[in-house]
Amino acid sequence: MRPHKPWILLGAVMVLSLLLTSCAPASVPTTPTAPSPAPTITPAPVPTPPPTPTPTPTPVPVPAPAPEPIASPASLAEFRGIYLNVAPPEATIGETVSITAEVENTGDGEGTYTAVLTVDGVKLETKDVTLAAGAKGTVTFTIIKNAPGTYDIELVGLSGTLEVLRPAPAIPTTTVEVIKDVEYGRAGNIPLLLDIYIPETPIATPMPAVIWIFGGSFKYGNKSSDRMMRSIKALARHGFFAVSINYRLSGVAPFPAAVEDSKCAVRWLRAHAEKYNVDPNRIGVLGSSSGGYLSMMVGCADERAGLEGNGGWAEFSSRVQAVCSYYGPTDLAGSYRAIEAREGSVPDDFYYVEFLGCHLEENPDMWKAAGPINHVTADDPPLLLVHGELDSVVPIIVSGKMYRAYQQAGLEASLIRVSSADHVFKQAADSPISPSMEEIEQIVLDFFVKHLLRTR
Repeated sequence: MRPHKPWILLGAVMVLSLLLTSCAPASVPTTPTAPSPAPTITPAPVPTPPPTPTPTPTPVPVPAPAPEPIASPASLAEFRGIYLNVAPPEATIGETVSITAEVENTGDGEGTYTAVLTVDGVKLETKDVTLAAGAKGTVTFTIIKNAPGTYDIELVGLSGTLEVLRPAPAIPTTTVEVIKDVEYGRAGNIPLLLDIYIPETPIATPMPAVIWIFGGSFKYGNKSSDRMMRSIKALARHGFFAVSINYRLSGVAPFPAAVEDSKCAVRWLRAHAEKYNVDPNRIGVLGSSSGGYLSMMVGCADERAGLEGNGGWAEFSSRVQAVCSYYGPTDLAGSYRAIEAREGSVPDDFYYVEFLGCHLEENPDMWKAAGPINHVTADDPPLLLVHGELDSVVPIIVSGKMYRAYQQAGLEASLIRVSSADHVFKQAADSPISPSMEEIEQIVLDFFVKHLLRTR
């Protein structure tokens, strides 16, 4: 593919239409300006001279045991959405199946990508699509379903790769039992507490688990104070085992105390997996603001970083399998330098100075160690970043930097840019935030379903 300016794809709506074999599929354009007719089904021949043959949809081959690899992107971009696609489980063998993805180029230049249709991970067909700056379009594959399987569309381009995530299975919400103030470790004589959310109807047995880490500038809040707690409660209602943790705030103990406590919570959960019917190999972490930062530190700063602490359960790993951050800082030293350049100096009560207990010039090595972006390595878990475009507290550029660091390491990452949103996704423009909070929570659910459930 030709080099071009980075561009951003927006996942909007996945449309699945199932047509009978005897019906011709509708023509759907692969770009906004160049529609082409979809193939039609040719009726069975009759004893009269055969008509001129017309194109027929490509039959689906039976999936091979191992998927064919798809080439990695050549350069980077930030994506504005995660694409959702619905498999056609009800389509009978021989039916015509059309799968369509809507996309938008929100960049300032023309962009080209390749859409790859897969069934159960096996590549079936590809289409190249080019969109002008600001243009919207669709890409549609029309096939005859002659094998069972789950259908996805992956978008691959010079500007990056974003896998189409399937929606979570149809899981009815369930009631949740809450167990308060369970001790998960100790920091000296300070008990570290968490709350447990146990779904009555698990999404799987044993259950995948997600740990919630609250935000509050490293100095405020507790395990039940963050307004974004609605996200972890939503996961629990959909069958995930969930916990919400306290950690030592900057006024109690500076860095790395909060990181050590967060990693201790993962080890506690793994140590008690059998007791709570949790899968110890299916643990994710989710947090907002400073909690998003701690989530990324848990995911990226492994045992080699020396940040495990002495809270307990040292015989268990603190590694996780998926990380989601809502508007979390990623490069504390970089943010410090930006403020210093703009204001001339950084005050002693700046959040990061209080969190680290010193200014950057006093201990640059510690400030570097405190940045999640500086711990990214090729074995880190998948990362979902969700950030308001108008965030006045933690600028969205920091999530963009983390996204690019993941891409450069060959890792899976997605960046959801929330338009009209300030910090904590507060509306900061005339139009409502987009995606909405409900849509964000669906994206988060899909992310954890994919990485903590579908990868079994």
